[in-house]
Amino acid sequence: MRKNEHTFSIELISRSSLKSVAVDENSKGVLVEGNLGHLVEVKLLEDMIFELRGTQGTLRLDVSRGDLESCLLKKDTGGEEV
Repeated sequence: MRKNEHTFSIELISRSSLKSVAVDENSKGVLVEGNLGHLVEVKLLEDMIFELRGTQGTLRLDVSRGDLESCLLKKDTGGEEV
């Protein structure tokens, strides 16, 4: 992982919660869509992992509290969106 890049994971309770996984050969992009269900909990673990937990799955993103605050402040103050 390069500096200032963030990893993520998506854990789903069942395959039926996964809507699609698409790999676009032309743009080299990947799209993952699914259903996390109803929001149960949002927390920041050890100030390093943003976790969104739903009834059907969990999304985790390794991002610090400072990175989150900085990004949200840019958006709130009309700065350039990332």
